[in-house]
Amino acid sequence: MILLDLSIIIVNYNTFNLTVQCINSILVETTGINYEIIVVDNASTDQNVEDLKFEFPTIQLIKNTTNAGFGIANNMGMKAAKGNCILLLNSDTIIIDKGITKSLAYLQQHTSTIDVLTCQQLNEEGKPFMPKSFYFKSNHIFQYLVQNPIVELIKSKINPTKTSFITSNTFVENLSGAFMLLKKEVFEKTNGFDPDFFIYYEETEWCMRIKKQFKLFYLHDVNFIHLHGKSAPRLIMQKQMHLSGGLFWYKKGYFTYFLFLFISYIFYLPSWFLLTLISLKPATRNHFFKYVKIYVNLLPYFLFQIPKHRNGFHQRKESLKLFQL
Repeated sequence: MILLDLSIIIVNYNTFNLTVQCINSILVETTGINYEIIVVDNASTDQNVEDLKFEFPTIQLIKNTTNAGFGIANNMGMKAAKGNCILLLNSDTIIIDKGITKSLAYLQQHTSTIDVLTCQQLNEEGKPFMPKSFYFKSNHIFQYLVQNPIVELIKSKINPTKTSFITSNTFVENLSGAFMLLKKEVFEKTNGFDPDFFIYYEETEWCMRIKKQFKLFYLHDVNFIHLHGKSAPRLIMQKQMHLSGGLFWYKKGYFTYFLFLFISYIFYLPSWFLLTLISLKPATRNHFFKYVKIYVNLLPYFLFQIPKHRNGFHQRKESLKLFQL
């Protein structure tokens, strides 16, 4: 088997045009390295996936017969990868300013101290949007407790502050799966994403396991564009995100999961309901009432679907997802 410098893995699910745009940006901006592109298609219906192969004959195309989810599809790509390093890239990203070439060079130059890295995400206007807090969040249940909606609202009124961003290269506690560059041994020693997660929180859970053996790094000097949310329907996926969040706390421990449920339904749910009643603007009322409906609808999942299995790695026959997906 011929080893390459890099394997780039893109999961495609009904994002044909975005995936084409992403691959085109890779081909234009990535030079000086020996790489392959692996596209894992999750049974897309928006266009014949074979058209991707027609557009880009050199890509490796893996076709699933069902929507396996983000984590499982990426795992399939990583298992097929021939590169010494692997880049997980969202289909709704655009590579700019030789971003992949620079990131790989940085990882190779610091191979003794860095194992996984990401770089700065920019929105369509070219501005950073991923806050510093995301990369340094502790993922402790106490952090979830203190983020009560009413407390957060009061804090924002008393001391409104601008979002803080990372301004230098630094080691971090968490990474985004939109651009995740890693040594192949990281995947081999940690088994990749937990297949129990369908989508959302899978990179948070994986980072939690990666940190036990490897170092995570944020490369501020390199940018890429992330068309955030363009690869998924927003409303249904918000609900799935909260469901996956519940599974994440379950994976953290049974008592932690009990605390998550207690905080969510004794503190959060009444807070959202109260904010719905006292909000004067219809848009604000709808915003808070949306969370009331989400958590009421998710209660059967939290009480019956999640605890049905043990909380170790890959305990479920199928990923946890909404019945509508």
